[in-house]
Order: sequence, then structure tokens, then C-alpha cells
Amino acid sequence: MAIVETARQLSYQHRHSSEQRQARLLFIIAYPLCLLVAAARRLAPVGAAPRPRSVFAEARAIAGSVIPFAFR
Repeated sequence: MAIVETARQLSYQHRHSSEQRQARLLFIIAYPLCLLVAAARRLAPVGAAPRPRSVFAEARAIAGSVIPFAFR
């Protein structure tokens, strides 16, 4: 019984670390693209509302909001 529970726990830990690696990799890939999108949004004359965040923080927020959809 203990062997089965240990194997199940190792499987969960392995799966969790694998998902973390995949999320980091997706973030590394998506961040430069989101940085381009954030910079383009800043240069576009549409919507003259002031943006309190930096372009880098805005790109990080965009990437952070898009990546969870890859794991659904």
C-alpha cells in the first residue's frame, strides 16, 4: 500500500514540476511577443488614457493572462 501511495505522490510531483517547466517556457516565448503588442498599443493613437504601468509590466501582465489558457 505504501508503495502505491509513494508512486502516486511521485507522479503528482513529477507532473506538477513538468507543468511548471512548460508554463515558464511558454512565458519565455510569449513575453517578447507581448512586449511588441504592448509597445504597439502605446504607439497607437487610439485611446488617450494615461497608462500608469511601464511597457515591461504591461507585457508581463498580458503574458500572465494569456498563458493559463494553454493549460485548459
